[in-house]
Amino acid sequence: MQKVHTLRPAVRAVLFDLDNTLVHRNQSISRYASRFVDDFAHSLASVSPDTVAWLVNRQDNGGYLPSDSPFPTVRAAIAHSLVLDLPWRQIIQQEEIATHWANCFPECTVEMEGADALCDRLVALGMRIGIVSNGAEKSRLATVERLSFRDRLSSVLSSERAGVRKPNAAIFQAAARQLGVANDECVYVGDHPINDIAGALSAGMGAIWLEGFHPWPGEVSVNVPSVTSLSQVLDFVVEISARVTRGPSARAFSATTIRTPTGPSNEQ
Repeated sequence: MQKVHTLRPAVRAVLFDLDNTLVHRNQSISRYASRFVDDFAHSLASVSPDTVAWLVNRQDNGGYLPSDSPFPTVRAAIAHSLVLDLPWRQIIQQEEIATHWANCFPECTVEMEGADALCDRLVALGMRIGIVSNGAEKSRLATVERLSFRDRLSSVLSSERAGVRKPNAAIFQAAARQLGVANDECVYVGDHPINDIAGALSAGMGAIWLEGFHPWPGEVSVNVPSVTSLSQVLDFVVEISARVTRGPSARAFSATTIRTPTGPSNEQ
């Protein structure tokens, strides 16, 4: 029998990260790799989609450039690798690959399992839901356009449009204003311990960490719930709304782990 939830008014909105939270980025990359092999079959020697996916994932890092990357964006890093490391029959320009990625990767979006059902339940409970994502406005909106639950989203805020990127508290606060709720009436769900969880906490929001994509750092001290699938999020939203702390599934953060990086957004 399905559990029936009743929310207190403490939480009025749930905000989500996009990649590896509402969208499964690795599965989307696998779908893109098949598209890539088909679209460039005339220029490529024999190559499998698995090889293309491996090369993309090697550079992608869940949508985040390594701090020591020589490239300005994830898109540029991926294009460079695909041009350099694939067996081309003819000369291919890096810009052609970068444009293909920008235009076609959003079309290959794969929703995270349970995302549609979770959004349905949250809206049914009177929640407003939105997205806060680092990256270019065009790519964020193009990805959201492929989501089956896009009509249930009240707000989509990219770092490009906000002029600041996660984990800066300002982008979370701007998203709360868009939803017409106070910061402490929001819960944020994301996969990245620093950009998502630490950032949301610094903005005065509740936070839920989706495990499995980025490791939790060692220096920790403020309890937050952790889940392994989106199907577990609703119970924690209810508990946070009731201001109940669940100890066994908690992780912690020290204030010193929150960093505000400078430079352009690279999650593209």
